[in-house]
Amino acid sequence: LLLLDLHAHLSQFEVIGYLGGTWDAAERALRVARAFPCRGLPGTEGTDSCEMDPGSEVEARGEMERLGLQCVGWYHSHPTFAPVPSLKDVDNQANFQALFKDGDAEPFFGLIVGPYDVRMPRPRSRLECFNVLAGRPMHVRWEPAPESADWGREGAHGAVEALVAALKGSGGQINLTELWRPFTNFVDKQITGGPCTKLAKLRASLNVHLGGMDPDAAEELLDGVAKTIQRVWEVDLGY
Repeated sequence: LLLLDLHAHLSQFEVIGYLGGTWDAAERALRVARAFPCRGLPGTEGTDSCEMDPGSEVEARGEMERLGLQCVGWYHSHPTFAPVPSLKDVDNQANFQALFKDGDAEPFFGLIVGPYDVRMPRPRSRLECFNVLAGRPMHVRWEPAPESADWGREGAHGAVEALVAALKGSGGQINLTELWRPFTNFVDKQITGGPCTKLAKLRASLNVHLGGMDPDAAEELLDGVAKTIQRVWEVDLGY
């Protein structure tokens, strides 16, 4: 989840990618192991309906196969609005379910990430997991697992660097020093916390996924992500 949440935070445009994992037909259990960020189809940048670049799709599927994973889902972002499936999202999901059908099961789900909606109560991304039944989007209950202390030792740092580099200079590259909103939290109609930049918003949201880590290790990892963005994008984020 951390990698796809980061992906969504780094662009003002919609982003897209695949989810690799395993499907146990006997237990009817679908598990996600990691995200595989993909490139958007040239020409769809800045639109409200991101399409996956075919070459990027082939690369992601090949990397999944190399790691012994199945393609079990896809994700995309709704940068500044609620993660509610659009008609296009529903069509895409229905096509994916048909493509990955396994007997009477359709072990493939969609995940929408909403990083910068200013109406959110707290600075953590909203995530909506869904599938399609009879042409209608249906909420899927799921249990996110926090990233473990092994996260940084499993090629994740390289994946972060590759993701940041891929978005450098793109039309959607986000300015992380900009203000997200003039307060941090809005809960029970109460405003708390001072002004929140997009970098602070990113860190707060990513930290949610690090519940399985020692707090000092989590802070070090978040610093590392910010420093990677600063170095690769050649911007001053204060590190």
